[in-house]
Amino acid sequence: MDSGRDKTSLKGSQTNVAESAQPLLETVSGVGDAPKGTPERERIEGAESTLQKGSSSKDIAESSEGGGRRLRPLTCIDSFTRNMNLLDRDSLHINDHINVSFEEVLAEPRVNQSFDQVWRFGYVLFAGTKFWAYRVLAAVCAVPCGLLWGLTFSLLALASVWFITPVMKVVDVLLQVVIRVWGGAVRAILDPVFQSASILVNAAKKERGPPYIQEIV
Repeated sequence: MDSGRDKTSLKGSQTNVAESAQPLLETVSGVGDAPKGTPERERIEGAESTLQKGSSSKDIAESSEGGGRRLRPLTCIDSFTRNMNLLDRDSLHINDHINVSFEEVLAEPRVNQSFDQVWRFGYVLFAGTKFWAYRVLAAVCAVPCGLLWGLTFSLLALASVWFITPVMKVVDVLLQVVIRVWGGAVRAILDPVFQSASILVNAAKKERGPPYIQEIV
């Protein structure tokens, strides 16, 4: 009895070992023989790698069904500020005149110098006050100023697109007509008059002879 039970248990153990030697993914999905290169095979391999990292069967099912982790969708702020340079915020150098440092504002000559600790403490106060005061005031004024200047430049763009540019185009077209009329009038009327006047002046100079030159004493 004991030997038969041992044989049965040994046989069952061998069967369990043989079953455990098979990939767990084949038991779960049942598509272990899928050809390589197919989307199904890629999902299986991704789930198998997830299993090897210690994930649960729920994670495997989610990765096989959804094709991996889903990315977080971009918000409105992310989409608008994607190409912003947060390190160099004045890339066009339009406010370099206000980029002042402690050395450009306060300087002690060699003859008149305070204690070193006093000078260092003044530097810390200057830099810290300038830095944090600007940050706090900018946090307060950034939203209303952004709305104000955004509205201002949007109105300028609206006026330029829908009013100023069309009006200037009309003026340009009308001036082209004026230019053609004025050019024709000058060529037809004023050119002969001035040409005749220049001929008369040259004839008078020839009759008068060479100009009289006075001696400078």
